[in-house]
Amino acid sequence: MAARLVKYDGQQKGHITIGDIDKEVDVFPGLDTLTYLYIGDDYTLHYNVHPEKGTFDFSASGSKSGWGKGACKETTGQ
Repeated sequence: MAARLVKYDGQQKGHITIGDIDKEVDVFPGLDTLTYLYIGDDYTLHYNVHPEKGTFDFSASGSKSGWGKGACKETTGQ
C-alpha cells in the first residue's frame, strides 16, 4: 500500500496519508534520514526515510502492527 509522507517547510511537523488514514505527525531530522512518527490511541506509525538512497523502513504497533521496507520518490509543492 502506498503512503504519502509530507514535511511542512521550516517545521518538525507533517502528515502521513495511507489509504483512509490521514494523520498529523512529528518529523525528526537525522543523519541522512527523516523520521515520521505518529502516536495514537491504539497504534503507532513510524517511517524512517532515507532521501539520498530513495528508501524507507516502516513499522507499526498496536492495532495496525506490521513492518516493511521499500522505495520512495520525492515530490515537491503538492
